[in-house]
Amino acid sequence: PRSSYLSSDASKIQVFVLFGLDGVDSSDSVMLVALDRVHQKIKLISLARDSYVFIPEFASFSKLAYSYTWGGAAMAVKNLNYNYYLNVSDYIAVNFDQLAQIIDRIGGVTVNIDEDEARYLSGYPNVRVGDCLLDGETAVSYARIRKSSATDSDRKRTGRQREVILSILNTLQTMPLSQYPGFVRDCLGMCATSFEAETLLTMAAETLGAELHGRAVFLPGGAGGLVGRAHQGVFLLRL
Repeated sequence: PRSSYLSSDASKIQVFVLFGLDGVDSSDSVMLVALDRVHQKIKLISLARDSYVFIPEFASFSKLAYSYTWGGAAMAVKNLNYNYYLNVSDYIAVNFDQLAQIIDRIGGVTVNIDEDEARYLSGYPNVRVGDCLLDGETAVSYARIRKSSATDSDRKRTGRQREVILSILNTLQTMPLSQYPGFVRDCLGMCATSFEAETLLTMAAETLGAELHGRAVFLPGGAGGLVGRAHQGVFLLRL
């Protein structure tokens, strides 16, 4: 009974890019975030950082993660639009040290840790198999695990990153509305973004004040590598 995505209601779906930056400003994590006011959902679409994409500025192919290193958010967003048939203009970029500070600011995040991950993170506090409340440093280390076992993969790694983001949103659901302005101001000081403070505050109040259901997927769905633009466009459209 709900309206189609391909209608005037599409204006109620706001999409932006979330970049997680490493120590050399490479986008170690690239995630599309869709605030879907039509279907009351927040959708997280992880893009494999090692996707082999075309870089128009250099007329050559390279890994998706390097766009941010070479040209900052402007080039990274432009290349995402070109390769994935998107029309995105807004972004939030945060390095992993800043993400740890944001997580500590809200009192930590709860994630579910398996046996391999617990063994990998054995040197960190409050780590065990099962649901664990992690501080910022531990949560970021969890999100960046690459090889906790022989069967680990980038798909699992991006899954951990989405789990941390969704846990942040779940934790913020309990924050009183009166605390949102201070939290947004703190976050603005710890990230780079195209959004104005007023816009972020409105989005935070709307997103966290409503019962929005999270949905998370990974792109590409196969083994990765070079993914054709047409194939990617169809995939995103069908979401």
